[in-house]
Amino acid sequence: MSQQPRQPDPKHRTARRAAIALLTAFVVAASAWGWLYWGWCKEQRFLATLRLGFYDVQCDSIAPRLESGFPSADFVLYRVKGIKFDRYHYITKFSSLAQLTHLRSLSIDGGEVTDLSSLTCLPQLESLQLGGETSVTDFSVLAKLTNLRHIVLSTATVTDLSPLTHLTKLTMLQLEFTSVTDLSPLAGLTELQSLFLNHTKVTDLSPLIHLTKLRWLNLSGTSVTDVSPLVTLKSLRRLILSKETITEAQVKELQRALPDCNIAQE
Repeated sequence: MSQQPRQPDPKHRTARRAAIALLTAFVVAASAWGWLYWGWCKEQRFLATLRLGFYDVQCDSIAPRLESGFPSADFVLYRVKGIKFDRYHYITKFSSLAQLTHLRSLSIDGGEVTDLSSLTCLPQLESLQLGGETSVTDFSVLAKLTNLRHIVLSTATVTDLSPLTHLTKLTMLQLEFTSVTDLSPLAGLTELQSLFLNHTKVTDLSPLIHLTKLRWLNLSGTSVTDVSPLVTLKSLRRLILSKETITEAQVKELQRALPDCNIAQE
């Protein structure tokens, strides 16, 4: 009699299938982890620092890519939200920034930059800082950056504030050590909370009377002599006046009108 072939045990068959499924899942997971780790390593090479939850790329890692454009391999850079160029960078144009669609913060301190027109490609920009060592003289491009909330132009060669007229989202503006004289373009910026005008050529404060959300105002080192327009600014919590042009009697009168404001003179 011929021997009948042994039928595989159903339990063994089930165990074999489970082992194969487990091995397959392990291979898939390992491949996914490897891909993610490769992306992470690539990101660490390209991005200089991590700060406050967003990428802050310094000039030594971003500058070469700005001069030549961004290769498709540098996909990580498209997620950059903040860039800071120090005074030693060699960039003269920023047209390649158009590819950084997530950019929210840009700081340029020094260098040979003279033209900011390419910044119009950054409609989502919320914070802009231009150091005084830049060679920029035309700030008209700012009029198109209507999402700006913070602008720092300290020591910059700015005199005309008309490009800021319609930047109604602005909450902070720094103009110290500039040649600004006319504040009338700021009259409609009712969201302003911090305004730095110290060591400017400002003398007339009447354009500020409707900035009722203003909490911090620095006027030290100015030639302002009439502070009466400030009595309407009930939200002021810190006010710094020039001790050369404002008398002690004026300070006391203003303090009575603004009892919640800390007033100092420098």
